[in-house]
Parts: sequence; structure tokens; C-alpha cells
Amino acid sequence: MLNNVVYFQQRAKVNILPILPEFVDEVIEQALPLIRLGQKRAERNTGLDDIVDDLRAGGSILWLVYLDDKLTATITTSIVMHPRRSNFKVDFIGGSRMNEWIDDAMKIFTHMATEGGCGAIEADGRKGFEKIADGFNFKPIYTHYEMELN
Repeated sequence: MLNNVVYFQQRAKVNILPILPEFVDEVIEQALPLIRLGQKRAERNTGLDDIVDDLRAGGSILWLVYLDDKLTATITTSIVMHPRRSNFKVDFIGGSRMNEWIDDAMKIFTHMATEGGCGAIEADGRKGFEKIADGFNFKPIYTHYEMELN
């Protein structure tokens, strides 16, 4: 018997939530393993405690990325004040399935950075970040990337 039902690959439902400093303690235990994935590359300079303290103090913002209601990734962001401008900075990304949620995250970050008067979005990353960076007009500057907001 022939099956005439067509099955479509459905995109996972993406939900990206900013966590304000006063709510960090409510989510930090579930977020820590994913934050650690992003923090490993910088552990000589920044420990998990340093990141958590900064999140609690409001120096950076924690973003939780859910795919179909499952916590899949974390992102921390901050505003970097340079002498000539301020930039929106993606500090740490940890998790999986980035190809399914990065477009949504970058739309949010681009909107926030533009509305906040930032000149660019910047990020540091490993060599593998190049795959993502090229698609968003980031330019490699050592292993530091910047995407101008014109």
C-alpha cells in the first residue's frame, strides 16, 4: 500500500529570553553547564564565578536560547565603551544547534544595538566562528570580529 502523506521537516520553535540581573539566581544552575561551554576558551582570564558576578551586577546580560521549549544554548552580552563609540558585544556563547537559532539571535542583537546607538556588534571566537561570522558581515580582526551597524 502506498502512503500518500508527505512529511515536512519543521523548524524548531526558537525562543530567546534575556534574563535581567534580579532573575539570574533563578536560572543560573540550569544555565551554568552551557555558559561553561563558552567560557572554556577564556578560562585563563575569566572564571565562571566572574561571569556570574557580572550577570548579577548587571554588567552583562544572560540570554537563554530555547528550541521547542528545551534550553539549548546561552549567550552573554555587554556594552563595550570605546573612546570613540560604544559597541554591543557577544561575550560568550555555549550550547548546540547554533544553525537553528543564530539568525533569530542576531536579529535581536542588531535591533538592540542599533536602538541603543551602538556603532557595531563585536565578538571574539574560535576559528569555527568564521562560518557564522561571514554570513553576518563580521570582519575578522585577529580572532575578534566586528559587524558594523550602518
